[in-house]
Amino acid sequence: MKKLGATLLFLLAVALGANAKNVRLHGHAPDYAGMHIELNTFADFITRTPQLVGTIAINDAGAFDFVADIERVTYAFVDLGAYRGYIYLEPEADYEIVLPPFHPRPEADRLNPFYQPEELELGTIGQPSNLNEAIRNYEIFFQNNYHPNAIAMVRRRDKRLADSLLAQSDSVAKAQNCNHQFFADYVRYREAQIFATPRLRSQRLIAQKFFAADSVKPNVPTYWEALDLVFGNFIVNHIRTKEGKPLADAMAAKPLTFNALRLALATDTLLGRPDLADALLLRGIYDAFYAGSLSEATVDTLLTTADNDIARHILQKKNHLRPGTDAPRFSLFDIKGKEVKLSDLRGKFVYLGFLHTRNYACMKDFPALTSMAKKYRRDIAVVGILTDENVDQITRYFGKQRLSWTPLSWNAQQSIVLDYAVSAEPAYFLINPEGKIAMAPAPAPTEGVEKAIADQMLKYKREKLKVAPEPTRNIYDLVL
Repeated sequence: MKKLGATLLFLLAVALGANAKNVRLHGHAPDYAGMHIELNTFADFITRTPQLVGTIAINDAGAFDFVADIERVTYAFVDLGAYRGYIYLEPEADYEIVLPPFHPRPEADRLNPFYQPEELELGTIGQPSNLNEAIRNYEIFFQNNYHPNAIAMVRRRDKRLADSLLAQSDSVAKAQNCNHQFFADYVRYREAQIFATPRLRSQRLIAQKFFAADSVKPNVPTYWEALDLVFGNFIVNHIRTKEGKPLADAMAAKPLTFNALRLALATDTLLGRPDLADALLLRGIYDAFYAGSLSEATVDTLLTTADNDIARHILQKKNHLRPGTDAPRFSLFDIKGKEVKLSDLRGKFVYLGFLHTRNYACMKDFPALTSMAKKYRRDIAVVGILTDENVDQITRYFGKQRLSWTPLSWNAQQSIVLDYAVSAEPAYFLINPEGKIAMAPAPAPTEGVEKAIADQMLKYKREKLKVAPEPTRNIYDLVL
């Protein structure tokens, strides 16, 4: 059963892994000359954790040519100031990309982690297939017809209206003349949403029609939207049903493990197929944690025994920036063009700041950072990530100063501000010599940071001594 239950893990693991094939993106975008743009996908469609596909370097003339490896159709996106551009990429395809005119994010929202950029499809010239066009045309129908009628379908359980929309959906989908399997799956689970909306009390009917016999679609976003609509907060809701008694018993049993829940769900002829069971349980754990329906200890136990990539993503998201968890990694460039990675700084504490050369509070901290870096250079690496829009602005500001701390430009990895949940500047963090969060946030350099760091160093040393105590000294050591 454990082997069968790993089906979903396998499906997700290969998304950007073995058997990957090249996809090429190239074009000319003078508005973005000299910039580095991150191309991301989602690690999974439960946590929607961004996963880097690669960084597109645009030269000073505005040209770019980028190749990445993907194994299957992949939803990919790039943040472009006020816009988020997206595209569905196909393996072995060649795309000439047209980027929209550059509009910077509004200053007030530049570091707002809740800011939602306007989404738009990336334009292409000579697209290798009509997949993106077919999805775009179908989405126009869906957004214009499903959402305005969804509330009416729920309130009146209006199956006739749903059936009418399903007939229109079939017509629109066929009109696209797109024979791509991804498009067929995409439409199927949009239609699952339409079918389910007036029938949400008939969960098992919907499961039989759309989920029981189908394999999980790890890379199809509409599959996960339909799954969420039909099975939202699955664990809490399912254990209250007659069919959910085995799951309820497993939740109450000791020891509690993810595999015990998987075995309990396997007794259900509709929901027990291994990959579907994993998807439902992980979606349910995720929903229950954020709704407060399961204790943190229960969630930790289930996720740590799941042996599943999505489980690890949920744990990472849940524990994001907590002391003892891995600090988000970065690979950025200093003002001399030298690459600096967080992994390069292992062995020292890292005092990391997010700063801007035109922010008065940051400017006041610069001398204190210099003093601190000189004083503790043997034990602490002082690093500042500058979020200035223009790299030249950073170089001009610091000029030919001999800096004892390391200023880096965020330009090559702008998502770093989201990784550290930076919403205001300056913002500081302390990372221990093993690359784990020690303090988040940490005090500013003018707010008693030295005592705070000294306390963390002592704490770190005590923990290391518990693992590997120093050898006992005796009188003979004194003689030597």
